[in-house]
Amino acid sequence: MVSPKDSVKSLEIYEKSNLGIFNLDGLNPIDLTKKWETPLFVYSASRIRENYKLLSNSIKSQYPNSKVLYACKANGLLSILSLLREEGSGIDVVSEGELYLAKLAGFSNESIFFNGNGKSDQEIRLALSQNIILNVDSLHEIETIIEHAKELNCQANVCLRVTPDVHSRTIEEFATGIPESKFGLEIRTGEALDAVNEISKHKEIRLRGLHCHIGSQITTIEPYRFAIESIIDFGAELGGKYNNKLEIINIGGGFGIPQEGIEIVPPLDVFGLELGSYFSETTKRFGLQNICLMIEPGASIVGTSGTVLLKVISIKQRKNGITWVSVDGGADILLRATQGWYKFPIVYAGKPNDIKKVKANVVGPLCYSGDVIAYDVELPVVNKGDILAVLNAGAYTFCLLNNYNARIAPAAIMIENGCDRLISRRGEFADLVQRER
Repeated sequence: MVSPKDSVKSLEIYEKSNLGIFNLDGLNPIDLTKKWETPLFVYSASRIRENYKLLSNSIKSQYPNSKVLYACKANGLLSILSLLREEGSGIDVVSEGELYLAKLAGFSNESIFFNGNGKSDQEIRLALSQNIILNVDSLHEIETIIEHAKELNCQANVCLRVTPDVHSRTIEEFATGIPESKFGLEIRTGEALDAVNEISKHKEIRLRGLHCHIGSQITTIEPYRFAIESIIDFGAELGGKYNNKLEIINIGGGFGIPQEGIEIVPPLDVFGLELGSYFSETTKRFGLQNICLMIEPGASIVGTSGTVLLKVISIKQRKNGITWVSVDGGADILLRATQGWYKFPIVYAGKPNDIKKVKANVVGPLCYSGDVIAYDVELPVVNKGDILAVLNAGAYTFCLLNNYNARIAPAAIMIENGCDRLISRRGEFADLVQRER
């Protein structure tokens, strides 16, 4: 269990913003918006490195034979991928496009794992031709892999994605370790064992390990304990039946990050220490040796590194008492916020002249009523042209950009060692039609 003294209060690191001295790694956000305009994504290189090291080092301290694979889907900007490769991370990809990004960023074939429940024939052949490990999701996919391995005259290396029947205590759409999810093969009903039986019949495919992922935005340790117990128990059963010496057990990612309404989130090193310790204890108890523990964090590595700077473009004070603050970016750049899945903290980025606080709904400029970034945000009295900062917005934001209402993409910059540099240019109107004929 995580004690209160080991926990991170969700808004603790932002308290200084309420004193009017908010900054981004020492740089003034107002100056950044004057230089780069808004909307603007700002990433902290030091925070990404710190998050990666906290998680990786804490797990290795308890279980040295471990490896972090960054989940590319959380944010696939090449500058971020290259930074994590430099730190020693592997990478989890779920499409041919993400594999392309991983190779551009310099990841070796040995450090890439191909995940996903619906891989195309082209994606399977591409992975096989580069000897990249595939995480298999169904019996049908096993048949397809064997067919392509025969044609390519190679042996496929696979891990089997299993469903440990563990609810991660997150929202329904984020729970992936339960039978109702589209992912994986159930251990409890025998689906996973049927898949192992099928793999054992064919020399074209080799089972390297087991994989599971129980969900996203998980804020407690306990679900991971149940998942580890379930997957290691199944691994020990395979060893007894087939004398199969598994090399890898991957327990996925999904470690939560601070958001509005989430009072306590375990720090990454607490996640790492507890998971590494429990994995070590459980493998010994079940007699499994020399297993490599892998994890696939995404949002927990990049989420807290990203800030979105938005400019206030109008204020509407309704007669019913509700204040609507319109900013120059909405569901086109913060889609999950408008879906109600992510509740990003929002703060005033300048030095407030008025310490009086008002509650306002912060909304984007898009032409549909669901374009609301946050309700009841406590802010100083704001004026047109003021800058608001959306915090913890480094994951599942830039990768979900869209051009609804023909809005062009914002720029993204990286801050490192007190310097800011452009890592993705602002969109141009020509981008809107560049693929049309």
